Amino acid sequence: MELMKAMRTRRSIRNFQPTPVPQKLIESLLAAAIEAPSPKNAQPWRFVVVAQKSRDALFARIRVLVEEELAAGRIGVCVRATVRAMEEAPVFVLVYNRATARYSMEKDPVLARVIDVQSIGASIQNMLLAAQEKGLGTLWICDLLDVDPVLRLLQTEDELVAVIALGYPVGDPPRPPRCALADIVTWQTE
Repeated sequence: MELMKAMRTRRSIRNFQPTPVPQKLIESLLAAAIEAPSPKNAQPWRFVVVAQKSRDALFARIRVLVEEELAAGRIGVCVRATVRAMEEAPVFVLVYNRATARYSMEKDPVLARVIDVQSIGASIQNMLLAAQEKGLGTLWICDLLDVDPVLRLLQTEDELVAVIALGYPVGDPPRPPRCALADIVTWQTE
């Protein structure tokens, strides 16, 4: 698939087939992810692939924590849609920032983190485009980062920055509207 076509046709998938995703295919997506650029070649990303029985056990814990937070009114109901999509996805990829330990040594730790998170975002985009090329669907999930008990469950010594739900899509969602270039681009030529 041509790169521009992959970018135009990639969608956030919220309905997945129960079909398992072969490990070799997941490895090819991760291989694409680590080709992302990063300033000073820092490569701050780390990935944890959760599938099969581990996925089922982790999801069961996430579902309970989200429902408890919803019942307590600490989070918005929109997280329910994310949980439903995760329930269908046969694979989750937890995406971590593994560079956090060095921030205390940086002149500007906030800037260092921003740079690393940008690099991780490029890595995620590579993974999503590679998945699109291979006929897989993905959902880039960040709203779980606002659910404190879930964040504590998934947190390691590294910082969790996203969860990617992955699997074979059901259907083809319509293209969401995009801003016109004229509305978001300013040219400075003189």
